[in-house]
Amino acid sequence: MSGSVAHGDRARVPTAQPGPRSWRTDIQALRGLAIVLVVWYHAELGSPVAGYLGVDVFFVVSGFLVTRIVIDARALGTFGFGAFWFRRAMRLLPAAYVCFAASAIAATRLLESEELRDFGAQLLGATGFGSNIVLWRQTGYFAGEAALKPLLHTWSLAIEEQFYLLLPLVLAWVPRQRVAPALALLSVVSLAACVAAVRWQPVAAFYLLPTRAWELGLGALAASTPVLRGRATRLISGLYWPSIALLVSLPFAPSGLPHPGFDALIVCIATLVVLLDSRPRRDAGPMRGLARIGNASYSLYLVHWPVFAFATNAWVVPVPSSRRLVLVGLSLLLAAGVYRWVETPFRRLGTPVRARAVVALVGSAVVIVALGAVPALLAPARESTHGPVLGLASACDQNGRFEPALECRRGAKPARLLWGDSFAMMLAPAFAADPVRGLVQATMSECGPLLDIAPVFGQRAPAAWAARCMAFNDSVLEYLARTPSIDTVVLASPFAEAVDGNASYRSSAIRVRDRGTITEVMARGQAGHDALARTVGAIRALGRRVVIVAPPPSTPLDAGRCLRRRDAGLITFGDTLGGCRLDESTYRHRMAGTLGFLERFGREHDVAVIRSDGFLCHDGVCDARIGQVTLYRDGAHLTPDGARWLGEQLDLPSRSDRLAR
Repeated sequence: MSGSVAHGDRARVPTAQPGPRSWRTDIQALRGLAIVLVVWYHAELGSPVAGYLGVDVFFVVSGFLVTRIVIDARALGTFGFGAFWFRRAMRLLPAAYVCFAASAIAATRLLESEELRDFGAQLLGATGFGSNIVLWRQTGYFAGEAALKPLLHTWSLAIEEQFYLLLPLVLAWVPRQRVAPALALLSVVSLAACVAAVRWQPVAAFYLLPTRAWELGLGALAASTPVLRGRATRLISGLYWPSIALLVSLPFAPSGLPHPGFDALIVCIATLVVLLDSRPRRDAGPMRGLARIGNASYSLYLVHWPVFAFATNAWVVPVPSSRRLVLVGLSLLLAAGVYRWVETPFRRLGTPVRARAVVALVGSAVVIVALGAVPALLAPARESTHGPVLGLASACDQNGRFEPALECRRGAKPARLLWGDSFAMMLAPAFAADPVRGLVQATMSECGPLLDIAPVFGQRAPAAWAARCMAFNDSVLEYLARTPSIDTVVLASPFAEAVDGNASYRSSAIRVRDRGTITEVMARGQAGHDALARTVGAIRALGRRVVIVAPPPSTPLDAGRCLRRRDAGLITFGDTLGGCRLDESTYRHRMAGTLGFLERFGREHDVAVIRSDGFLCHDGVCDARIGQVTLYRDGAHLTPDGARWLGEQLDLPSRSDRLAR
């Protein structure tokens, strides 16, 4: 999300001829609406559930205003690449660099080493207009949580900056009479790439310019369109207020669609309609109020996310709503200061000081890197006990049909198969500690060992990912059929797909395959039960035995991060019991659905379920560290050392063999 032209380029109505343009209060109001939606959404205070659509509004508005600047300057014969890029830098970089520097200072005092190292890369990317690429590469199931990254929001600034670098070149090469068709063609190509990528590479579709350029391109197309007259004017005028109503209401309606998707397209078209209606009649009270907020939208966007992210790092439980309201107030105060004392003075700075300004900006970038990126990149690497729980090797986190890689097995003729998602991965060190019977690890993040169903996640492309998950489970069963040495199958997962109303995990629905057709359903319980029954039945039909390992205790407390912060002496909030221990009653309430499901399933299908809570929990608390052994990597997964230790205490390999049937 961005508001890089929030007030630096005045929102004026484009005219057919070069010259003065009238003020557009409604465009400033669009910025105000967008930043309100985004800040409200990031504050997690309930609705709007799709406040992130404010980013799409900003993209269209930014494309419109910047294209208008270039077209007007070309018409007047005053356009120059150097002057344009200098003006962009003076609008964007001073306020951004102040926020980056402040974030760099705070990061060295508030972030643990794992997040600090990621921050260093983000800071380098942000100062060099490439943070979207850095953040794209930092995604993954076991990557740091998005809410912990103080510069996460700069991805949208990077997209705009990259667009600003390329736009003048495109407009300079294209004859003036063909600018609109060229922009339309580029937008269509970008939209087609987005539609394809959001299905197969959703994270890339979200972060990268080629799949986002169509949004800025729509705004650019509006700027290059001559002033509408006659029937076209009446049509756009008739759509104006419905478009405003749509922009206000759509962010409050849950869609469940991958983003950027159909909802983004609708919001961008509605924004386009508002931009095309150029009549200066938008001075009503609410418009003026939102326009005043829109004036400072860039500064507010810059400061609000680091405030939230640093607070989220310090709180090892979800930040209470009352504190989030305080964070919103703090963001408003900081934004007012940045707008008044940084953004506005530099916006008014003229070009005669260009050389000194360029030197100052370059020097500022060097100072920012020295403040934050260098210390971050030199921070000690995270300890092995805090590393990702991928099991035997990184190749064991598969993403499609199961490929039994050599590094994902132990023993010439392994007798055990460990099958499941990340909760199976974390147990691999415990089973690998037994060299006699050997092990094959068959795991895929977030894909439970449930035949014919798969969870649905917002950022993922549901159909494509669900198909890969189902293909993975099918191929594990095929591998089991052709590997006679395996006599015992260990299933491990939180089985979230099988529990309705489970608040512990992120899937909101499941996709179910029935006779080759995949449909999405919200009610998970019976479908999940039947899927696990199919898995157990298929294993036993091959003459193999099966046992289930339940997930370890978990609560909203991120025990792993809590321990790392405590060890580093960092400010930590939310550790009410001390020692980062888990409250047992909270765990049993939170996991009641999963524990009850496993108990009923085990009884009905004669399957043993191995649990660790009886060993880890006592006197109303559940331990997160035993002696020098850190058990938890995060709020739910064990560390490799923790898995080995717990495996030894529970005699997990031998117990699994004894109880399997």
